Amino acid sequence: LFATNDAVGVGSQRSSDAAIGKSRRLFFVTPWQDCSVIGTSHMQHSGTPDDVYNHPVSMFVAGFIGSPTMNFTRGRIGDDASTVLLRDRQGDTVLPLTAERQARYAAHAGREVVVGIRPEHFAPAGSGPPQLTAVVDVVEPLGSDTLVFLTFGDGEIVARVPPATSATPGQPIALRIDVGQLHCFDPVTERVI
Repeated sequence: LFATNDAVGVGSQRSSDAAIGKSRRLFFVTPWQDCSVIGTSHMQHSGTPDDVYNHPVSMFVAGFIGSPTMNFTRGRIGDDASTVLLRDRQGDTVLPLTAERQARYAAHAGREVVVGIRPEHFAPAGSGPPQLTAVVDVVEPLGSDTLVFLTFGDGEIVARVPPATSATPGQPIALRIDVGQLHCFDPVTERVI
């Protein structure tokens, strides 16, 4: 039996098998096999752990797997589906989409969405142009990496960056986003687009 702040699990004889309960969610995982995320009343997603993590079918699944969990912010797919706009009180941030994402979102051009970005898909802007600039709220050094909590959109987003990244609470930070990894969700059904 093991416990964390928000999950309790019961392991089998092999420590690599686990069933983890998190609020009214249940997540079964056995390495080398499929895993399942069960919502309040039905199966949300079943597949390999990598499939569930990289291709979540809903915001529920995307927000369940991963630590820290996926960031969600309001957005809009551009009129020609070549960009996605992230909504922020300071103005929209426009991200260019990859050819694969453009093809995927073409039927949804001009549509309001919820954009999901995992914390590890942020990186310091470095010498390239930043794609997102936001004010740092909290910096949490973890040794191997650093979590930077940022004010953005209607709340807060988290970026996982290298430990040498300069981030100061109250100051802006410029970041790049791996746009090939972002996900757009329907704001009503919360299903992936």
